[in-house]
Amino acid sequence: MKDSIFGLTPSVPEAGRLSSVVEERVKTARHFYAVIFNEKDLEKIQYPEIQYDEKETMERLAVMQEVFDGILTVKLMGKHYFTMVPWDDLLSWMGIEEGMYYFVDEPEMMHHAAERYVEVAVNRMMQYEELGLLSSNNNNFFIGNGGYGYTNELPLPTESGIGARAKDMWGDLADQLLTAMSPEMTKAFAFDHEVPWAEKWGRVYYGCCERLDHKLRELLVLPHVKKISISPFSKRKEGIIGMDSDKVISFKPQSITLSSDTAHFEVLEQELQEVCELAIEHGKSIEIIMKTIINLGGEPQRLWRWCDMATQIIDSYFPCK
Repeated sequence: MKDSIFGLTPSVPEAGRLSSVVEERVKTARHFYAVIFNEKDLEKIQYPEIQYDEKETMERLAVMQEVFDGILTVKLMGKHYFTMVPWDDLLSWMGIEEGMYYFVDEPEMMHHAAERYVEVAVNRMMQYEELGLLSSNNNNFFIGNGGYGYTNELPLPTESGIGARAKDMWGDLADQLLTAMSPEMTKAFAFDHEVPWAEKWGRVYYGCCERLDHKLRELLVLPHVKKISISPFSKRKEGIIGMDSDKVISFKPQSITLSSDTAHFEVLEQELQEVCELAIEHGKSIEIIMKTIINLGGEPQRLWRWCDMATQIIDSYFPCK
């Protein structure tokens, strides 16, 4: 199976203008070159072509099943995870600083950029569906930003492993680079444009590390949204209280407290207690995901301790019957 994605490589000096230095690895600076400067450049966002060699796939499946017979169950698996992050990609292709100015100076171009991106992303996903290459993610699969896909609101996976429909699956959306943008502008430049993507899926997970507690009303224009990320950058109380009761709050604790010179478990304990109390008081559903752990100060036991602590706190608030 081959996927040509969007056809753009921003780190290649195609346009000949250095945009910014975006990262440093092992004492080597990597330069970033913008590739989109105007409306015409939006044509560089190409419609992907999905290719599938069914004969070779089935031959390899048969070999693997023979090799692992009696040891492991070998299953056929297609594409099961789709995320769409329009402005993460678009602003990397434009240059982040330049792109932020475009929202003010060239708003029509930015609307057209979002339209083009979403149209191409939907086209790519639909090719997988038409080729019968989708696999249900209603199981032990990564959904959105670390959650599980299990739900009784979507059909079970197919017997063959492939052939699922988008409307039977979870889709994913995020706009981290717009975290500082106002709710009104985020709705205009992101949420409104993302409707064609969201409406294709049975359920949608929205968000990553961006702040969303003050954008919930605008975000809910999107159909089929079920889980919404409340990151450490969000105001916990406002995010939980403002969430619709039929949504799942995907709460992310302050993982930086595990990465400091000294782990601050009292902070983690306090925030988990607050979250559980607010969820009970306001009748909200919540999942808790410890993520973005840069390091553990050479003490992996910190994570084990947090898991034990979190389990005890959750059990105390939500005892199993």
